[in-house]
Amino acid sequence: MKREREPEAPQAQADVELEQGCILCGGALSLRVVGRSAATYCRSCHWISRPHLHHHHDGVQLFHPSRMVA
Repeated sequence: MKREREPEAPQAQADVELEQGCILCGGALSLRVVGRSAATYCRSCHWISRPHLHHHHDGVQLFHPSRMVA
């Protein structure tokens, strides 16, 4: 007997535009939050990142962890 795969529950998605949110050039930063993960994109300098989100009782904090670049 074959079983059909159950459809996955849709995840909550939010799109936000942060004025002067890019840490590289100061341009507008597009933020997309899907579930508990986030992605950002700057249209000015084309920087793409995967920031961390910290949920607090009064809002959400966007955090770009520092990384070493050689």
